[in-house]
Amino acid sequence: MQGKTETFSESEEIAIKETPIEKVSTVYRYHGASRYDIVAGVEPNGDEGFAFVQKTKITDEQEQLNISYVSKQNTISKDQVLSKWRNNCQGCDFEKITPAMDNQKPLWEITYYDAQSRYVFDYYYMKNAEKYEQYRFKQ
Repeated sequence: MQGKTETFSESEEIAIKETPIEKVSTVYRYHGASRYDIVAGVEPNGDEGFAFVQKTKITDEQEQLNISYVSKQNTISKDQVLSKWRNNCQGCDFEKITPAMDNQKPLWEITYYDAQSRYVFDYYYMKNAEKYEQYRFKQ
């Protein structure tokens, strides 16, 4: 577990320095095509947002840093996305919802077991709660 969280403190510092976040609430790890540390925090005016921090190793000595920021004011809340998901997924066993990023698109990732006992990842755009993609795994 430590390996999955060892970059969190550095990502928190980067988010505070490079985005409107002044106080960190939570840090998430998302690992799709690229690895992101997603820093959820609060701006000085009280608004909340997400900093998506991506570090890509170029050489042994060089890393490229990409940072994206999304204000929660410009997103559909996770409760709204969950409500939409629950209306369309009867018989599903909810696991969790977390922020994610794919191809520079901020997403909500919902993980659950469906009625056929498959482990499922559903991705919804943060901006409008439209479905982005889905992965299903048999046990």
